[in-house]
Amino acid sequence: MSLANKGESIVDMLPQICYDSVSYFKSLGAVVMDIMTTEQAGKLWGVTARRVSELCRSGRVAGAYKIGASWVMPADANKPQDERVTDGKWIGYKRKSLRDQDA
Repeated sequence: MSLANKGESIVDMLPQICYDSVSYFKSLGAVVMDIMTTEQAGKLWGVTARRVSELCRSGRVAGAYKIGASWVMPADANKPQDERVTDGKWIGYKRKSLRDQDA
């Protein structure tokens, strides 16, 4: 007995099988969390998957955790705010402090 319809492979049916499984477990009262990968978050947030991984590693994405070697996060996770300095106040910071110590 084959699960696939004529001309349809199991691989083509996986999204529907997964959806049906999640629906079944939800109907039993199980809590099923929707998650997204770093690749999915990167496309959603407009950054690379590598950048999302770094944000997860630094603890800036709420609810992110590792499964094996991959980071996953809740599907409704928000992109962390950009904390890079853009006003130039950091320029020369170390040189000023070193000059002040010598004086």
